Amino acid sequence: MTDKLSKAQKRRLRQEKKAQAQKEKAVKLLSGVENLATKTVKIAPIPELDLKIVKVQEQPDRTKSVYIPSEEKFSFDCNLTWCTTISDLEGEWSWKEQRRWTEEEWNTQILLNFSLLEKSTWSEILFEYKTPAKGDKSVPKHHFQELNTLVK
Repeated sequence: MTDKLSKAQKRRLRQEKKAQAQKEKAVKLLSGVENLATKTVKIAPIPELDLKIVKVQEQPDRTKSVYIPSEEKFSFDCNLTWCTTISDLEGEWSWKEQRRWTEEEWNTQILLNFSLLEKSTWSEILFEYKTPAKGDKSVPKHHFQELNTLVK
C-alpha cells in the first residue's frame, strides 16, 4: 500500500476535521451560554466629575451679532405658492380686466403659467427678462405688485 492518499480521501479527512471543529465550537458556545445564566455582572462605580463653572457676564458683548436676513431678502429665496380657495372673482381689475375668468382662460393661460412659476423662487421671477418684439432692449417680464392692490 502507498503512503499517499487519494484526492477523495484527503477531501473526506478535511470534511471530518471541519465537522469536528464545528462540534467543538458548539460545545464551547453552549457552555458559555450556560455560564451567562449564572454569571453576575459587575458594574464599575461612576467616577466623580469635575463640574465646569459657567462664567456670567453682566453685560453681553455688543460687538457680535446674529445675522437675521430681512423679510424682503428671505421672501426672495422662497418659491411662489398660490391657491384658488379664496379667488377674488367679483368686479374687474384696475386695468379694466374682468376678475371672473373663463374655463378656457384658466386652462390655457392662468393654470399653465402659475404651474411653471411655482417651480421658481421670487428672485428668479422678478429678475426674469424678455426681449420685446420691437427693438433689442430687454425689459422685465414681471413686476412687483402690492398685495393690497390685488385683494379686497
